[in-house]
Amino acid sequence: MAWTTPRTWTTAEVVTKSIMDTHVRDNLNETAPAKAAAKGDTFAATAANAIEAVTVGSNNTVYMADSAQSSGVKWADLEDGANLDGDHLDIDFTPSNYTPDATPSEAADVDDLAAHLKGIDDQFATNTLGAAKAYGVTNSSGTLLDSSHNISSVTDNGTGDFTFNYSVTFDDIQKAAIASVSHNVLTNDPIVVMGAEATTSNRITIWDVGAQANLDPSAWCALAAFGTLT
Repeated sequence: MAWTTPRTWTTAEVVTKSIMDTHVRDNLNETAPAKAAAKGDTFAATAANAIEAVTVGSNNTVYMADSAQSSGVKWADLEDGANLDGDHLDIDFTPSNYTPDATPSEAADVDDLAAHLKGIDDQFATNTLGAAKAYGVTNSSGTLLDSSHNISSVTDNGTGDFTFNYSVTFDDIQKAAIASVSHNVLTNDPIVVMGAEATTSNRITIWDVGAQANLDPSAWCALAAFGTLT
């Protein structure tokens, strides 16, 4: 059967079974309701005045153009012919568990969006040459302020004495670490002295040159570390 251009009727014409079969029955059998066979079926044109059912694909597949198919479309995995830039990502809700993978097994899960973006940001910060691999700002009691990266905590060892502890450790203690401190120029003259360092932490002391004693920061002290993480 095929679609037939609907007949133009004439006055007093005798309607026969053959005419009804061709122009009503056969044409209705070429419409979508007649061709639908299962839940999820869609329809695509194969030529002028001709359609066919396209069986729904598996879960998490996408509908895409494919000129090799009679309908011109198909259901397929996302990476099958899709135009994607960069590597597929497979990360879970913990950003530190980011791993590149051959298939985007979690990319279809909208709930993972925040984890994907955080994981990407962390990976850029971790693996980019010249970028600080850890940074943080603390107040006089060792409480982390604002945003930080790769600092798990700050230990308050006493007046003007802090240890910045890293979430992901460095591969060598000979990393480059720098620190700065706020101060009241009218009452003190602090400098930052770098203390004990390890792959897991850096210790700093704030020294008041004028008073010759340790000094708590007036508002904050900050540390940034450069190197290679494990």
